[in-house]
Amino acid sequence: MRLVFVCPAKNRFDAHDAKPPTPVEFRPYTDLSSQLQYRKGEEDHGNGPIIHRWRPNGHTMAVACADSVIYYDKKGNVIDALTPTGKVVDIAWDKEGDVLAIAVANSGTILLWDVNSRNTDTVESGAASSKEMPTCLAWSPTSPHLVVGNNAGNMMVYNHRTSRRISLMGKHQRSVTQLKITPDDLIVSCSDDNTLSVTSMEGNTVSSSTCNGEPTNLGYGSVNRKGGNGIIMVSAVTNRKILLLAAINQLEDPVNLQFQEKYGSIHSYTWFNDGYILIGFDRGYIISISAHRNEIGSEINSFLEFRTQLAAIAVSSSFNKLLTLGDGMLKVRDLEDISNVSMMTEIDPNTYTKPPDLASIDITEDGQLVAVSSVVGVLSCFVTKMPSLAASYMTSVCYLTNLTQVTVVAEVDKKGATTLELGIEPTVMGLGPLNLAVANNNTVFFYEYHTPAQVQAAQQLQSTQSAVDKPTIVNAEPINRVEYLSTVTNIQLNSIFVAVHFGNRLRLHRIRNSEHSPSMEFPEENRNATLYSYALTDNFLIFTTSNNYIVYFSLMEWAIVSEYRHVVPIRSIFPHPTNVICCCFDDRLDAIIYSAVDDEVYKLPSVGSSAHYKGCLWETFVIDKNTFAVFDSQNIYVFLLTKQHIEGTPIVYVSPTRLPYGYTPLSVNKGIVTNLMANGKLTSILLDSHKTESQISDKSDGVVDDILKRSLLMHRYVRG
Repeated sequence: MRLVFVCPAKNRFDAHDAKPPTPVEFRPYTDLSSQLQYRKGEEDHGNGPIIHRWRPNGHTMAVACADSVIYYDKKGNVIDALTPTGKVVDIAWDKEGDVLAIAVANSGTILLWDVNSRNTDTVESGAASSKEMPTCLAWSPTSPHLVVGNNAGNMMVYNHRTSRRISLMGKHQRSVTQLKITPDDLIVSCSDDNTLSVTSMEGNTVSSSTCNGEPTNLGYGSVNRKGGNGIIMVSAVTNRKILLLAAINQLEDPVNLQFQEKYGSIHSYTWFNDGYILIGFDRGYIISISAHRNEIGSEINSFLEFRTQLAAIAVSSSFNKLLTLGDGMLKVRDLEDISNVSMMTEIDPNTYTKPPDLASIDITEDGQLVAVSSVVGVLSCFVTKMPSLAASYMTSVCYLTNLTQVTVVAEVDKKGATTLELGIEPTVMGLGPLNLAVANNNTVFFYEYHTPAQVQAAQQLQSTQSAVDKPTIVNAEPINRVEYLSTVTNIQLNSIFVAVHFGNRLRLHRIRNSEHSPSMEFPEENRNATLYSYALTDNFLIFTTSNNYIVYFSLMEWAIVSEYRHVVPIRSIFPHPTNVICCCFDDRLDAIIYSAVDDEVYKLPSVGSSAHYKGCLWETFVIDKNTFAVFDSQNIYVFLLTKQHIEGTPIVYVSPTRLPYGYTPLSVNKGIVTNLMANGKLTSILLDSHKTESQISDKSDGVVDDILKRSLLMHRYVRG
């Protein structure tokens, strides 16, 4: 046994100190806070601690409270409930999330609750006498095995597929306090007799160890090695001060890590990023260390997260975030830049009257929802990760502001927004001049966002505050609902029609009275081609096909009025809102302008890398209607389509504008680009091509030349 004192990190400092000893910058957190999805109090769970577990690969949750197990949906509605005959001591989901295993005190049986069929089966826990009671249980992450530990130090392995039970006797002398099962189906167990054990599903002991104190906070992690397979390391806390680390097949040779006295006792820890550990201490400190052989115990970061109490920590690998709970706060940090607090939410002070009331934290596998509980049974569910979902039409923009709420900004250059409570979770959105359309699976719901009640409510709100910052919320009722043959992937609208993409088909029909009005599906059967892309304007439906065609379908004539065959298929199309021209990205990774009037095609000047172009926006301001912008993940490139040319290309490149990381452009009006940020908020940036300078006396000759060139290209001058 080795005792290692962890060396201080070079970049450690108290995040609350005014003068840190080293120049590490802790940037302030953004204004984004987690949104409360629902809260359940003592009236729902009784007064006492609860156990809560998210269903694997889902957003529903099982909660074990004083006298029942409740199954909630993601909105906090009760799906089902079960009332066992005694106090629930542990619950666990199987790997598919279909069966919840429930261990009940004073009972020798385990309940297996199938939440789909709502049937409940019982399994004998393998107790040798009536005094043996289950204390903990765990499912294998890779097989249908359930393992149950009891208060006599014995375990039982149950195969849910074959119903076979195996009793594992004498693995510990006293109560089994915790179980973990590795992906290789090795059972890691600890006991209050100060022992650790690793056992196979057949009952063979792989390794075991006796600790200096009772092992708690049992865990394991994978430590990758260069040029070889990763090894599984077992971890546990002993005497509240020491973190034990050992290879899973060598528990008898552990490394015991001891930390600085000022940190206090180890409260909790979590593995992350293939061989690293984040440790939280009861005095509010959090440190990260390495478990790799050549640097085991090396302290990488250290900071004071909370001044009074740290209640829990958790890591979301898919979200790539660290979540911490304490001092009445929920904080979220980016694992790639742990100094940055990206979210900070105050837990309701009226619910949690004292900081120690906070108890545990649990996060869904996709990182979207996080559950926070207290020692008195209060459960709060927050949305920490919003899907990036938005759509635009001319100067109007809509974006997802909650899982079931969409905010519509009718004109982005004016104050005024309305948030529609839809009651469903959109996966796709489309916006028109009068209507919002949202899809959930294969169903599209259509709403009005310009109703008189909504306009009046928005006007009243604007008299006292900015409606953009705090939009009014309206419970919206759909004006139409249409089901399609497969999952909807894209929606585009104008004032009358909607074009919906599902599977390999595109359906065009009216927004209202869709069942009693003509509709069309594209591509037509006689075209013998698949759909590549499409767009809907006020006058035309434009689509492209796998056999290289660009097709214009007139909404007024209800017929195809133009077809052009390009040299290669067109992958993306972005039409001018009023003219019969469009910007296209083709399979040769070229960006072109196509005119349906004369079938002329012009290639855009080579700027940046056309292979990385993501989209195109046309200027919606009438004066600059021939200006358009193509963007990639880093820049927005502004072009001008000029009529003042005799030969050569009519496309003139104006200038680039840097696009901040995580910004997705939605629309451009008067040179102002409205963007959706990675955090789900809207923001705007002014294109460099539209900037004006009132003072140029202090500018260099090169800067003045650039300003003059842009002004001439954009016709930003006054004739003398």
